Amino acid sequence: MKKQILAAVSAILLSLCLAVGAFGAVPAKALTRGGSGSEETDDAGYYVLTYISYGEESMDEEYLSMFGMAGGIILEDGGTGYIYLFDEITDLTWKDNTLIIEDEEVSYTVTDGVLEFTIEDLDDSMSLQFTKSDEEAPTRDEIIAMFEEGYGEEDPEDPGFDLEEEPETIIVSTTEELMENLAQNATLILLPGEYNVSEWLEENEAEVWDQETYDSDGYLPAGIYCEEVFDGSQLILNDFDYVTIMSADKNDPAKIVCDPRYANVLTFVDCDDLTLDHVIVGHSDGEGYCTGNVLSLIYSWNVNVIDCDLYGCGTYGLNIDDCYNVSVVDSLIHDCTYGCAVITDSTVAMKYTEFYDCKEFVMFEVYESDIDFIGCVFEDLDGEFMSELDDYSEVNLICCKCDDDVTASLEDNPSYDNGIYVY
Repeated sequence: MKKQILAAVSAILLSLCLAVGAFGAVPAKALTRGGSGSEETDDAGYYVLTYISYGEESMDEEYLSMFGMAGGIILEDGGTGYIYLFDEITDLTWKDNTLIIEDEEVSYTVTDGVLEFTIEDLDDSMSLQFTKSDEEAPTRDEIIAMFEEGYGEEDPEDPGFDLEEEPETIIVSTTEELMENLAQNATLILLPGEYNVSEWLEENEAEVWDQETYDSDGYLPAGIYCEEVFDGSQLILNDFDYVTIMSADKNDPAKIVCDPRYANVLTFVDCDDLTLDHVIVGHSDGEGYCTGNVLSLIYSWNVNVIDCDLYGCGTYGLNIDDCYNVSVVDSLIHDCTYGCAVITDSTVAMKYTEFYDCKEFVMFEVYESDIDFIGCVFEDLDGEFMSELDDYSEVNLICCKCDDDVTASLEDNPSYDNGIYVY
């Protein structure tokens, strides 16, 4: 999944102190290549990023080019050089199969013109491969110009590669208008009323979601998809970036619903810079038995849920899986039939949000995730408050209000004061 890998790359680069700011440059540290064999310069040259693997996921040269994930290493004679990855460029020094980047040593190998190094993080290991190029190495100014111009050729069939500088703002009043105007870099302002995505799926053809292809390739073109569930179809919005969906009237917010009980109301996959603002989201006809969630976020970055009302009978108000920097602010999550949220392999902040009247299992299932609850309210939750945390999770409750049952459940959790911290 491209954003999953990119998130891992970003985190690892930060740990190496590479991320010094877009187009940033740091002074190269003097390093004399002395000692036995120091005059051997066969490794010197220009290497282009051609492969990344992280855990079970990988991206080859074709996908790296498609998604603008450019990178390279220039090893100059004399033991200096620089590395650029995506939109960062940093000086390095090198000798004896070791790159020294910001005082961090990274061992590398060169075999048949392929330079490779592996970095370990808490979760897994990442391998980056760079293939030696016959072309002349780009200068710093040329690399920065490439950053500014963007990578690769535009794909006219994929809206993900043609973002306007200014977002397009569109006022919509029907579900048809909402779906027709979903596009990259768009702000959709919803007039008061109900927007039933199930009715739209029944009346319009949407490409069928191919989970097997997505799992194997980590990519499907940006667009609107449908996925069959037991009692109908669910909507999947894939690879939409810089999209805002908001109500025109905060006193009379728009309501987005779906009919099938087994469907998630809204599912966003592989999206970046997504905002839901002052909207109500839930299954039609209110309470009942569901096996679908209200809002499902998968492999997405920089998601903001602001002043929204996510209501049951969804099994969970939120399903967040493999996401980075999700923020839920001033919102309501209530009347869900299994719990409040399932959060897996994600970083999430919940601020000034109320959770109430949910039942009946674990309210917050947390796996390999970091979550901050700030100024939140937890009341009338009929079930265990939180799952026992694994070694890769941490949950902080800061200035939150908990009723007696929530407090007791927290204090009984084996992870209390050992992964779950209350301030």
